[in-house]
Amino acid sequence: MKHTSLLWRVASEHHNHIIFLLGTMHSASAPANYYYDRIIPYIDSCTYFFAESNLDHPMFQDSMRMDIPSWIGVRQLLTQKQYNTVKRILSQNTDLELDHIGHISPMMLTSFISEHFLHAGERLPLDLNLWNYAKSKNKILDGIESAQRQAEIFKKIPVQVQIDQLKDLLSHLSKNRRLIFRIANAYRNQNLKLLYQLSKRNMGGIRSILLYDRNQDMVNRINEIFKYLTGHAMVAIGAAHLPGEKGVLRLLSKEYRIQSVIL
Repeated sequence: MKHTSLLWRVASEHHNHIIFLLGTMHSASAPANYYYDRIIPYIDSCTYFFAESNLDHPMFQDSMRMDIPSWIGVRQLLTQKQYNTVKRILSQNTDLELDHIGHISPMMLTSFISEHFLHAGERLPLDLNLWNYAKSKNKILDGIESAQRQAEIFKKIPVQVQIDQLKDLLSHLSKNRRLIFRIANAYRNQNLKLLYQLSKRNMGGIRSILLYDRNQDMVNRINEIFKYLTGHAMVAIGAAHLPGEKGVLRLLSKEYRIQSVIL
């Protein structure tokens, strides 16, 4: 199966309705939102819209406050000289002030800095943009994973691993900035194979927790959704979940007809 599209048509001979499976990017960057206008007609044709989780849940309104008892702040990782260097580089390359964000939990801070490298500006993340549009059109909304499930996933990631990833980001800002841009460009080019490879590298030792373990759960949820559909549905999940031997597309292809859709 060639992974050359972000949008896939999933159909079954046992069901009258179809699911449009969309690979999203949890980012407000220009590459992430490039296909927004082309995705909208497919949402319009659907009765349901499923994001990775219910984005109206209170947990996602204040996601930066995932407290970790052992985490004091980014100053515990760096000497004063290192802190000043990172502060200067962030100020030069983003609109972030390290003094204002250094208290955020390490995993959220890593994500926050990575996103700002892409100069997202005032835009909303793609998945939230799509969710809000579907809501405005009175689509039936839900999540593939519950907020509780996503909180459980976060808790599985050892604190030290989160701290190590943040330290690597801060210690190798230029290298990691290039990697983040490569991931964004792979999404813009609909190159799922490259995006998957780069995302795995970026996740490091927690790829099983964040990726592989969740893929089968997502497929199980899609199986459930098919059973009660009274109209077409769009399922929007992170694009890195789609490709690979353990990816959602491969798992779904065992039971459904999978066809790429040109955006």
